[in-house]
Amino acid sequence: MDPHSEQLEGVRVRLGTWRFDSEEDCIRALDEIDTALADEVRELPGGEVWAPSADVTWDAVLAAAGAWVGLINYAVLSTYGPQSPMRFPGWAASVVHRLIAMCGRLRGPLRWAAQRASALDYSVGIDFPAGVQVSFSWSP
Repeated sequence: MDPHSEQLEGVRVRLGTWRFDSEEDCIRALDEIDTALADEVRELPGGEVWAPSADVTWDAVLAAAGAWVGLINYAVLSTYGPQSPMRFPGWAASVVHRLIAMCGRLRGPLRWAAQRASALDYSVGIDFPAGVQVSFSWSP
């Protein structure tokens, strides 16, 4: 997982040109993000026990995960956030399903980074209205 990957940068550039005028636009954006994220994670060996190439550091993985979360949240907040011209009374169920899938894709890389960073705990979850939230915790 690379914070400068072609998949990540490509989606970031494309989303910057989109208008979010409907829930369908959000779903289309989340589908594009999920496809690229799946390709990014799938490119790396390990499957359930995610492991990057030898030269990758935990903070690079965390930065990449943060960049993906930023894209996810951009799509969600553009549709459901307080500044959105659309005032939906909550997320569509299909949006939640997509967020769950992407949280699952991020779990392996984040688990790997948390172990290497000696974090006490980490979490990745769904957060209304933003979309996805990632946190690491360390003891003082």
